[in-house]
Formats: sequence, C-alpha cells, structure tokens
Amino acid sequence: MKKLGDSLPVIGVPAIYRMRLAGVITSLFGGLLTRVNNEHSLRLLNHKVVDCYKAMAILTLNALVLYAGLELAARSTFEIRNLISSPAQQLVGEGKPREKVSYYSSQDWAERYWYEYRLSTKERYYPYVGWRRAPFKGKFIEIDQNGVRVTPGADCSAKSFKVFAFGESSMWGTGSPNWGTITAILQKGLEKLRQGPVCVMNFAESAYVSTQDVIMLLMQLRSGNIPDWVLFYSIGGDIPAAYQSGRAGLPANLDEIAARFERRREPPT
Repeated sequence: MKKLGDSLPVIGVPAIYRMRLAGVITSLFGGLLTRVNNEHSLRLLNHKVVDCYKAMAILTLNALVLYAGLELAARSTFEIRNLISSPAQQLVGEGKPREKVSYYSSQDWAERYWYEYRLSTKERYYPYVGWRRAPFKGKFIEIDQNGVRVTPGADCSAKSFKVFAFGESSMWGTGSPNWGTITAILQKGLEKLRQGPVCVMNFAESAYVSTQDVIMLLMQLRSGNIPDWVLFYSIGGDIPAAYQSGRAGLPANLDEIAARFERRREPPT
C-alpha cells in the first residue's frame, strides 16, 4: 500500500543553486552590516571633529583675550610711567622784559604766544631781500611756505579783492596772535564792507626797511600776483637801520649780514 506522500511529485532545487543563493544572501547581509558600521563610524568621526574644532576655537579665543589684556596692561603701565616721570612742558620765551608787561600778564594766551614766537624766529635766505622766516605752524603764529604770516580768514582765490601789506615788526604782528595782527583786523573790516572774497596778505617781516618792502612788491608783480590795494607801514624799520649804519636806506644789521657773507665758504664746483 502506497502512502499519500509517495504519490506526490517532489520538486527539489539542485544543491549548487542553493549554495549560490545562500552566498548572495550572505553577501547582501554582510554589505548591509558593513554600511551600518561605516555610517556609525562617520557619525563618530563627525562628532570628534566638531568637538576638536570647538576646543581649538575656545583655546584661540582665550589666547586672544589674554594677549589683549597683556597689551592693554603694558600700554597703561607705559603711559602712567610717562605721566609720572615726564615733567610738564616748559613754555619758555625769549626772556625779554616785554613778555612780562602788565598786558601780557593778564592774557591767558601770552605765555604760549611768546614760546611760539621764540620758535618762529628761525630765518632762511630769501632772494633780493635777504631773509624771511622759515615755515612754522603753532596755535597763535602760523607762517606759510613762502615765509608769509598767515592772515586768518583770507580767501585768496582768483576773483578775490587783494590787499598786500608791507612793513616791519609792527605790521608783521610781533606781540600779537594771528587774530590780533593789523592784517587780521583789516581782513575782518573789508569782509564787512565788500561783497565777495577778500584776501589780505601780510608780506611784512621783522627788521625790514622800505627798500625791502618795495622789492617784495616788485617780486609779486613780476610773478603775476597783482593786488588791488597796497599798504606800507615801515617807519619803525628805516630809522633804527639808518642809526645802525649811519646811512639811510640800508638794511638792518648790515654788519652782521656782511660778516656772514664774507665768511661763507665757496660752493663746490
């Protein structure tokens, strides 16, 4: 008697195919596990990089803060040392009696002015007239590159009304700050009387005589700098110069000028 199972056909899979199928499944499963492990490793590496970056950033910031603190402390120490060790600036003038007259004793700008005046007396050679002051810029005295004392508010544009002032120390403004010279007062007065820009230029110089003033004017005319008005005030220069040399019309301190010229070395050839 046959059993029921004996009458049914048995469908089988060859062994070689079963082995291949098992290999494929094993490979897929192994690859999946490898991918999972790689992703986990990447995540761990990413966290480590982020943590390392944060640590480096904190260390760098701390180093910068420490450097800034040390720099600030060093500068503060240096400034404090300078304040303690450096004496206050001494505003020393020429030491002449005129600096101590009652008027200047009552002016808060006088001490500084006479200090600047002493510094501004440096002279340099100027063609035909002998000398003019070197450029200087202070709070109360300012001299431009041409040795001309600056007149506050002067607008020397092409269409300005030009006034040239010539003379000696009085016109130059010895004892007066920039805003107190004759030319500064004239500048303000003309601005009120005239429409348009006004230019008052102070060509005066200490110890100038009238001949030097005329030469300065001729030099300006020759250069094309033509004024509308010309003002001369040089009586105080000619009289002392004539007394010194015994002859009228000669420059002041003629003996000193001659001594400098005669002792000068010949220029190299």
